[in-house]
Amino acid sequence: MVGKLIKNELKAGLHFMAPIYIVTAVISALLYILLGKAAETENAPQAGLLILGIGFVCICVFLCTIISVISNFNKSMFKDQGYLTFTLPVTSNQLLFSKALCSFLWILLSYIITLALLAGAFFSMMFKLMEKYDAENIEITADLIINMLSGVVNLPWTNLADILSAIISIVIFAVIYLFITTLHTVSQIYFSVSLSNIRPLDKFGMFSTIGIYFIVWASTSIISTIINSSIPFGLKIGLTGVETVADFSVLDPTKTMLFGIGDLVFPVIATVFFFFMTSWFMKHKINLK
Repeated sequence: MVGKLIKNELKAGLHFMAPIYIVTAVISALLYILLGKAAETENAPQAGLLILGIGFVCICVFLCTIISVISNFNKSMFKDQGYLTFTLPVTSNQLLFSKALCSFLWILLSYIITLALLAGAFFSMMFKLMEKYDAENIEITADLIINMLSGVVNLPWTNLADILSAIISIVIFAVIYLFITTLHTVSQIYFSVSLSNIRPLDKFGMFSTIGIYFIVWASTSIISTIINSSIPFGLKIGLTGVETVADFSVLDPTKTMLFGIGDLVFPVIATVFFFFMTSWFMKHKINLK
């Protein structure tokens, strides 16, 4: 039965997500064409603006995914459709699991799409430069891109080996962190939607959900920051790759990305708590409309 729940949830989610991905594909294709032309003329400022445009598309994809997840969970659990949902021969935990799993997959897919868009921007420039200079291999082309972008930002890379070494370590870390962050995001959303459907918060509708979500997000962020300040051990992510750091205080946070215990361990604990509370709300405080 759980398998059927997951199948139906994926179908329902596809109705929301398919248009988002189609629009993203069209806009991204246009930006890639313009980016290729900018790379061909070695117009670094224009290329930089187009990369920012691709980054904006990535943000829009993620926000639309979050809105879709909130809307779907709220509609299927706490609106008219909820009466049918809770008559199914499954437990509330099974319902929560199937919905959380599908939401996790959609958000994870959106994360992957954003990463693919950014990677596509790099390779779009690379192939155009290969074509222009008739470069015989990818290493020569990488050197051309490094030289072009070095006029805009300071890069620590000197050759393709430096780029690949940094990318491999960052990708491994990103995959792990992506799973943690995605689960944490889903748990925060479900907790916020469930809490907003309890009297008297249910009177404010979607405004209540959004307000609670931002309060939850801000609270967990503050706690994470406090933990990182108290235990300044973690990982440093930069253009040179991933490195362990014993003391954050000796680093400039404006020049590198820092991930501490509050970013890696606390979200896991918070995720368990939010899912537990969501399950409890569904069993004891449900308020269908």
